[in-house]
Amino acid sequence: MHLKAERRPFARLAKAVVKKSNDFYGTNVHFVTYLGPGGQECWPLNQQVPAILVTEDEDGIQAIIEEALTDAGFDPAIAPSGEEAVTLLRADKDQFQALVTDINLRGRMDGWEVARHAREINPDLPVIYISGASGADWPSKGVPGSILVQKPFAPAQLVTAVSQLMNTGTPKP
Repeated sequence: MHLKAERRPFARLAKAVVKKSNDFYGTNVHFVTYLGPGGQECWPLNQQVPAILVTEDEDGIQAIIEEALTDAGFDPAIAPSGEEAVTLLRADKDQFQALVTDINLRGRMDGWEVARHAREINPDLPVIYISGASGADWPSKGVPGSILVQKPFAPAQLVTAVSQLMNTGTPKP
C-alpha cells in the first residue's frame, strides 16, 4: 500500500514538515504539513491547485518529478505502478488534471495501457509519457494528443510539457 496525503499550494510561503513512515510490510505513508509564521499549521483558503497523477516506479525519478511539479505550482500524486494509477483515476475521474506516466513500469500494466485506461475514464485528460527506452513506439502506441519527454530530461522540460497540454487542451481525435 502506498498512501500519500499532502497540501502544497503555498510552498513558498510556509515551511514544509515532511513525515514519512515505513513499516515491515512495505507500506509507505507520506504526509506534508505546512507551517506558517509562528509555527502554526496552515492550509490554503479556496485555492485550486492542479493535481497531476504521476506513474513512475523509480524512487529517484519520483522525487525529481515531484519537486519540479510542486515548484511549478502543481499538486503531484505519485503512483508507483500502473494498477495503482488506474485505481486512483477510477476513484474520481475529475480529481486529476493531467497524467505523467513512465512507459516501462513494474507490474502487469505498462504506461501505454495506463494512458489508454485514463482516456477511457476521462477522454480529455492530458497525457505526458516519459521514457528512456520506449520512445520509438510513441507514434504507434501513444494516445492521441499526448507528448513524449525522453529520459534523461531537465525538470523544466516536463513542467513545460504538462503546462502546454493543460493550457491548450488535448486535441480531439
